[in-house]
Amino acid sequence: MNSFEGILRQAETWIEKCLTGHPNCQPRKDSSQFPTRLIDVGPPDGSRDPFLFIPALPLDNPKVSNVDLEEGNAKTPKIGKLLSLLSIPGPNEATKAKARAGLYVALSYCWGNTPNLVTTTKNISKMRDRIPWNKIPATIQDAISVTRGLGIQYLWVDALCIIQDWKEDWEAEAPKMAQVYGGAFLTISAALAPDTSHRLIDRQRGAAGLSKLPRSRAIDLPLQDDQLYSRAWALQERILSIRLLIFGSDQLYWECQDCQKGEDGTKLVKSISWRLSTEVSYKDWHAIVRDYTCRLLTVETDKLYALAGLEAIYRQATHDQYLSGLWRKSLVSDLLWQQKHVVYGHKAVPRAPLLYRAPSWSWASIDGNALFPLTGRPHYQAEAELLGTYLDPVEGEVPRAGEWLWLRAPLVKSNTHGDITHISGKELTVAFMDIQAGEANVNVLAPDANPFNWNKNIPMSETWCVLLATDQGEAFGLVLRKMEATESDFQRIGSFMSNNEQNKIALQEAGKSELFIL
Repeated sequence: MNSFEGILRQAETWIEKCLTGHPNCQPRKDSSQFPTRLIDVGPPDGSRDPFLFIPALPLDNPKVSNVDLEEGNAKTPKIGKLLSLLSIPGPNEATKAKARAGLYVALSYCWGNTPNLVTTTKNISKMRDRIPWNKIPATIQDAISVTRGLGIQYLWVDALCIIQDWKEDWEAEAPKMAQVYGGAFLTISAALAPDTSHRLIDRQRGAAGLSKLPRSRAIDLPLQDDQLYSRAWALQERILSIRLLIFGSDQLYWECQDCQKGEDGTKLVKSISWRLSTEVSYKDWHAIVRDYTCRLLTVETDKLYALAGLEAIYRQATHDQYLSGLWRKSLVSDLLWQQKHVVYGHKAVPRAPLLYRAPSWSWASIDGNALFPLTGRPHYQAEAELLGTYLDPVEGEVPRAGEWLWLRAPLVKSNTHGDITHISGKELTVAFMDIQAGEANVNVLAPDANPFNWNKNIPMSETWCVLLATDQGEAFGLVLRKMEATESDFQRIGSFMSNNEQNKIALQEAGKSELFIL
């Protein structure tokens, strides 16, 4: 990657191989339309500044000429050959040419803490006329240059294509990420850049060399320590994309459904480049959450928003009901999420957020690495019955306010102190408290408790264990605390696994109780 031209040649080689030999790399069925807004990058020679293009509106800028739609009259030598490889159905070549002109590239990048150029309600009219080149941050400039160099007319960048000071627009556009990234011809991934001030391209030295994140493993894995791979939003942007051109801190990488490697031939490990299987299952969602919860969010209330695109794909594939980060059909398995200190080499100290964002039974209620112990155990026996959820229509009076689950399951009183839980006088084999003693700085689950060491403030006589599943002689369930409102309302404070026969008998013989978990 010695020059801009070298980057384009390598990208074109990968794109050509993908278009001609990868039948699995096809646009998603729900991504056939343009995004709401795009950046028209202008001609390849840069003689005109980019501008904000709104496909649903007529083109009213007299200074702009549309891309030449005739085959063979492309503005760059490569575009005719490159786009002619696309298999686009249509009655004639003019129709096909128009479809090819409708391709766009998407950008996946870190905003960081540096000032970023954004579209607002105040400047959108000016942005539709012209986006001054000298105002565009370096990362986005280079993404525009690569898009131009590949002969593609449009680029999607969230900062510029979503109106940033209009909450309603952001809430409308955030769930469309499956269509945006799934519909892009190519996604440019700025893996090396911690913010938008960093170059992807240095025409003299190749990609800019940047320091990586502090290494937490003895094994050096490509891209694992690059800045973008630590960010939560970037996960769905990668998984949803058909093909990615990745600017890593050491070299250029390519990722698509059938090929994941660097320009030197280095293959990307599955933990970095895994893709959704064609037959989506609950294992895929568990893998998504496992990877996602290892990552960082700048705005902690984005915890569920930043998965909205993947949630839409999963819901469409499974026809399942989404419950604050969990799924109805696999609810027993999903409810048993556990906190782990290290996942994929990433260390995390579980903590409660400053503001409420999810019920206590959801992994999204706290920050930390989440794993699912029943993921590889498909033949477990469910011991709990779901009677209803907060999304179900309820006859008469709504039984509870908030996001509740109504279960019938074995429920026994337990003794808990710190992170040790006992049933029938015997300590559970493994008890995973959601926030360990001394690790919480704020407690939104029990606001009346001391914000520090909150598990230690729960009296030993006021915890309960509910059995959710058994498998191969082991019992799995949740550790709960009773809420003050009613006798049947509980909040989750942890999970457990036990192969102690006395505990198992006590749980199974307890008889089933109806309870609400909020």
